[in-house]
Amino acid sequence: MKYRKHSTLLFWALAWHIQAAAQNERVLPSVQVETSKLLKPVGFKVQNIDSADLAQYRTQTLADLLTYKTPVFIKNYGIGGLASPSFRGTASHHTQLLWNGLPINSPLLGSVDLSLLPVDFVEEIGVAFGGGSTLSQSSGGLGGAVLLNNIAYWPDTFSLQNTLYAGSYGQLGYRQRIGARVGRFYLSNKSQISRADNDFSFTNTEKYGSPTEKFSNAGQRQHGMMQDIFYQISPKQSLSAHGWYQWARRELGSPMLADGDEQLQKDLSVRGLVEWRNTSESQESQVRVGYFRENYDYSRHITQSPITLTDHSQSHIWLANAAQQWQNTRWQLKIGGNTQYEKGFYASQKEAVTQWRTGIYTDFIFNFNQNIKTSLTARQELTDHIFSPFLPSLGAQWRVWSNAHQQFLFKGNIARNYRQPTLNERFRVQGQTALLPEKHQIAEVGAHWSRATNKAEQNAEITAYESVTNDWIVWQRQGRSGLSRPENLKKVQVRGVEVSTFQQYRLRAWRVAARAAYNLVLSRNLQAYSGLDASVGKQMIYMPRHSAQWSINVFYKDFSLSVENCYNSRRYTDTDNQNFLTPYQLTNVSVGYELAHGRNNLFFTLKINNILNETYQSVAYYPMPLRNGQVSVCYQWH
Repeated sequence: MKYRKHSTLLFWALAWHIQAAAQNERVLPSVQVETSKLLKPVGFKVQNIDSADLAQYRTQTLADLLTYKTPVFIKNYGIGGLASPSFRGTASHHTQLLWNGLPINSPLLGSVDLSLLPVDFVEEIGVAFGGGSTLSQSSGGLGGAVLLNNIAYWPDTFSLQNTLYAGSYGQLGYRQRIGARVGRFYLSNKSQISRADNDFSFTNTEKYGSPTEKFSNAGQRQHGMMQDIFYQISPKQSLSAHGWYQWARRELGSPMLADGDEQLQKDLSVRGLVEWRNTSESQESQVRVGYFRENYDYSRHITQSPITLTDHSQSHIWLANAAQQWQNTRWQLKIGGNTQYEKGFYASQKEAVTQWRTGIYTDFIFNFNQNIKTSLTARQELTDHIFSPFLPSLGAQWRVWSNAHQQFLFKGNIARNYRQPTLNERFRVQGQTALLPEKHQIAEVGAHWSRATNKAEQNAEITAYESVTNDWIVWQRQGRSGLSRPENLKKVQVRGVEVSTFQQYRLRAWRVAARAAYNLVLSRNLQAYSGLDASVGKQMIYMPRHSAQWSINVFYKDFSLSVENCYNSRRYTDTDNQNFLTPYQLTNVSVGYELAHGRNNLFFTLKINNILNETYQSVAYYPMPLRNGQVSVCYQWH
């Protein structure tokens, strides 16, 4: 009832605002689709999500966006459940998430739950591939990194965006964005609140007769807010502060063969950072400091028993980095350093555990001429006063030919990276401190072609890579106790190919954009745990060998139509590849209509997910919803 009251009040408020603003009609400026410029690496693959895709996913999470718009595989435990990424055959904790240049990965788990990250909380989203692509910012991203940036729209004096959406299984949510420029200040605020019951019906293929059941105890509630403050000290100097609060309460639901235990998880994240930047034509200085805190509360009530199991953990991170960059038309030199202090607390242990990491790096880019560029990055870190492996990276790019409309280039790189054991891996088990860091080497080559005219935009890219990770950490059961402890047991080799293409055409009032990608990932273990280990030479669990994505977007005047599809081949659920989840493909269709009047815009969107009614599992024994829908209304004033 409370949500219905709030929704009614919101619609009346929006109607009043539209009527009032319509009295002061202005010409609406043209809308441009801008491509993000998050990184300019040499020899590495980087995919920047454009503004049209970000707008399409304004009511969804980062997990949804990456599933359909990138080759990143997302292992999903259902609507609102844990969503973890996998880059190029690596694990979820091998992916770095950088928010305005600082890593926000949990120091306890090493990963980030993508289902808790709203897309519309940031203005720029990019994906950097390969273990050497972000060494000048952070180590640990053996597979790659997701880049989240907040930026200021200084030309806008005031903008407002309100989105209300509702969907199947009790889904209801509201999101708001406000931006305002006041003198030398630019203020931006984003907030969101959502809920869902997730009580969808599914066919339980794991029980005799495959009965139809309803997924229960899977409701979720979320709310969050982000505040950005930008201050222009002078034409060359700027200062910005960012605060991010996120809360979630999720019932995790029961697997298909479980007896209905009630599982509840509460997540609380508080993040803040301040950045100072001084920029001129020949140099740039930058300083960032940040503090991140996360709380995890988990409880499990065993059915038909008074027993309730609980677990509480908390983490704190203090970060700081500084960098100085010099450049001219031929070369660019960047020198920087960072420090990161991590502190974790477990309810089962009386004392907190800590880890201190400090690193320095240099990044040098040299242009031999207009067509040939090279880059060299070197990084050295200390962890609790012990030297970590030295990390070099070498990249090169050769533009074979180009003219006014198109170009073709080759690129490649070789790099080393490493991942330091997390606080969980080092201290969760009593006396476990002697783990070695995971050491990673990668080499890749690729070719890129692009063509642009007034009416068409085309590009195609192919990348082949090979990597080896030594001392891969595995949690292994110990004897009859049934307890697990982490050990350096694996040596993993990954070979892969990524192919993608994008085509966009404009004809009068029509615009058509199409995107397609195919990914081959051969990820196998090269080292046996013991004489009985049958995992050698087998595909790593939950890693599809073949995956593909394609989408078509059609725009005509005020109407839009979008069709998107993702495919994943079988994923093995055990290390000897005896059991697997069947392949699946998901197709989503959405239609939209824009109603514009002066500076007021209304966007109506209807989206149908899994329109082919595919029965599938992303994680073994966790059902996923069949066909479902969502309708949204977005009001913008700018």
